[in-house]
Amino acid sequence: LINKKILLIDTEKNVLSTYRTFLEEEGYEVDIAMDEPSALETISNETFAVVIAELYLKGKKTLNLLKHIREAHPEIYIVIVTATFLKSEGCEEVIEAGVDDYFTKPFSPHALLANIKKGLKRRDLVLKNIQLEEKLTHTAQPHFTESTYSFANNVCDKQFFGLKLQNEITRAKRYNHPLSIIQFEIKEPDNDKHADDLDKGKISRTLSKLLPKITRRTDVITQENGNFALMLVETAIDGAKNFSSRLKDEIVKSPIGQDDHIPAELSELLTIEYHSFPEQADYFQKWITKKV
Repeated sequence: LINKKILLIDTEKNVLSTYRTFLEEEGYEVDIAMDEPSALETISNETFAVVIAELYLKGKKTLNLLKHIREAHPEIYIVIVTATFLKSEGCEEVIEAGVDDYFTKPFSPHALLANIKKGLKRRDLVLKNIQLEEKLTHTAQPHFTESTYSFANNVCDKQFFGLKLQNEITRAKRYNHPLSIIQFEIKEPDNDKHADDLDKGKISRTLSKLLPKITRRTDVITQENGNFALMLVETAIDGAKNFSSRLKDEIVKSPIGQDDHIPAELSELLTIEYHSFPEQADYFQKWITKKV
């Protein structure tokens, strides 16, 4: 069943009564709270889809309450009602508190109803994203044999990478965060030109050890046919390029980079491509549909 439960927060009994009657006539289940303690207690014991709160004259107290609700229950759609026009500073505070929308009195009850319906759809999407993230978190990491390479735990297969990418794209859209992918392609060495003991397998094994050491826990690595792709969450294209420069420095310091000739040869054999979201949304979609 779809959760259509609403919590009303206001200090005025007559206002609560008016809202409650109107919403219950529209088929919603409504609870009320008149202060911060009762609101917190109610929301800790019940599951709500929407919270509608009156912005008090001293609004910071209300916003602190709503910020707490947002942090504890990211799926809840939060609406505030105010009798005063919000200036730019007030709007920024409201956004920072995690409020989804606000209404300035007087307003049409039908406008509020339309907003609640929008909020229920948003809640459904957020819950699906949370479920997907939990699924990804509990998905078993792929098993690699010694003959493949020895990978760290945060190196995954291409299918897991695509699922995780889909989740991160949703988050990037919602919070307007950047997202980047770096692709590392390793060419086969030319024995006449490169060191005899340098091969694609050596470079791949080196990257498989270095990448997990210099990436964040939120970043995701995948490998296929000796090549690698790295997803950098909340990272724009400039940050991806800076990471690549740091990686090349680490390769030079690695065991296979001790020979004076090898660092230059590695730069010739390692091709790096950068892709950023949302600028290259089509490329990211190809990863999700497994066409990359």
